[in-house]
Amino acid sequence: MVAAQFIRTLRVPFVVTSLLPYTAGALLAERPFSISVFLLGMGVVACVHFSANLMNDYIDSADGGPDGFDNTCYGYFGGSKAVQHGVFEARTVFLEALVFAGAGAIGVVLLTLELSTLIPAAAFLLAVAGGWAYSAWPLNLSKRGMGEVAVVLLFGPLPVIAGYFLQSGEFVGGKGWGLALPYGLMTAALLMANEVPDCSEDRRAGKRHLVVRLGEEKGWLLFLAVALVALVGSGVLIVYEVVSTVASVALISIWPVARASRQLYKYPGSKQQLLKASKLAMVSYVILGMGLVLGVIGGGADVLMW
Repeated sequence: MVAAQFIRTLRVPFVVTSLLPYTAGALLAERPFSISVFLLGMGVVACVHFSANLMNDYIDSADGGPDGFDNTCYGYFGGSKAVQHGVFEARTVFLEALVFAGAGAIGVVLLTLELSTLIPAAAFLLAVAGGWAYSAWPLNLSKRGMGEVAVVLLFGPLPVIAGYFLQSGEFVGGKGWGLALPYGLMTAALLMANEVPDCSEDRRAGKRHLVVRLGEEKGWLLFLAVALVALVGSGVLIVYEVVSTVASVALISIWPVARASRQLYKYPGSKQQLLKASKLAMVSYVILGMGLVLGVIGGGADVLMW
């Protein structure tokens, strides 16, 4: 029971939003491909992601936080409710966030020794700081209306650049940034889909993200607009041969995007119906993310380097 609750606090399904762009970036790099470096880097990326999730849970579970206004655990939004249900104390969740950050730091030390550069350490610190700053003082980006922008950067360019650098020792160029943007944008769209059911509680807690500012009734429009830009960006990558035509699989995600938009439009006040929208938004991300990875494997990239 406790183990299941612990896994729930990690929000494991969402780690794909870090691992897929990291994988795409790694596969862009010139061969030989180092499996050991790739897997170690993947472990660090997962640890950073879990640490950010736990920190978010800790902050949102505090007095006056949005998780205190609804004790139901929906799985895809609204937090794990582990603190509200008495499974863990808030300080335990905070310590878990530190433990995962520490585990990631150990991985970074090993990468630094392997690659003889401090750049992985710098990227790690940036990722941890950015992930925590989304929820935590002093920046608390989600309360300042900057959360979505941070998500685009943290789940697009940063993991793609990290994956590429660990394999090549160089920074990815313009086409790599083009590959990163659909990942970041689709992650932001997924966030917006989850902000709609959380909107009422977030508003009471003082959060000022885009859905709170525009209202949950317009959340579907935000989600649809950002997801469509991500899809258009994916199409551009195919047209300009940044990825191979195999990446056309990513465009299939238009179907779950349309269905999620419909749910968000019809049921902005029904969390049970919006749970379906969140699941569809996740399916959209996975299809697009996997499609782009397959496109990179297909050999369409000619990556420019700085």
